Amino acid sequence: MTAVTEAASVRADVDPRNDAEWRRGEGELLDRF
Repeated sequence: MTAVTEAASVRADVDPRNDAEWRRGEGELLDRF
C-alpha cells in the first residue's frame, strides 16, 4: 500500500463524504507521476 492510498483510506474513514472527491484527486496525483 502506498502512502497516497493509505492517506486516502484514512481520510475516507474520517469523512466518507469526501471519499469520491479524494479518489478523483488521487487519480490526478497519480497521473502526474
